[in-house]
Formats: sequence, structure tokens, C-alpha cells
Amino acid sequence: MINVPKVRPEVKTEELAEVIKAKGIKLRYLADAIGVHESTLQRKLKNEQEFKLSEIVRISCALSLTDAQRDYLFSLHG
Repeated sequence: MINVPKVRPEVKTEELAEVIKAKGIKLRYLADAIGVHESTLQRKLKNEQEFKLSEIVRISCALSLTDAQRDYLFSLHG
């Protein structure tokens, strides 16, 4: 059995919130797009909960982030 280390994303939540606001995206829309409740997304944006990798992918798509923007906002550490 292969032991795969858990990867924990380090999210620049303040900058992410600024991008969301600048693009005029409502939190309710973004929460629906990534498959979580709006209150869950708010907790994640306050660093009270971690983003899952699948959520990061969906956020990147919903916000039309470039690879560079995604990599800046979401750093992955093992």
C-alpha cells in the first residue's frame, strides 16, 4: 500500500475575496458553483475551514483564473 501524504492548501483568502468582489461574483453563486453552502464558503474564506482540492479547481473555473492567478492564490504544501 502506498502512503500518500495529505496536501494542505495555503490560501491567500483576503486576496481571493478581493478577486471575487472585483469580478462581481456573489458568494451564493460561487458556493453553488463549487458545491458547498454559502456559510461553508464564508468559513473557508475566513480560514476557519480548509478548501478541498476539488473546490480549488471549481473556484478557478468559476472565476476564470489563469494558472498564475490560481497558483498565487492557492499554494499547496504537503
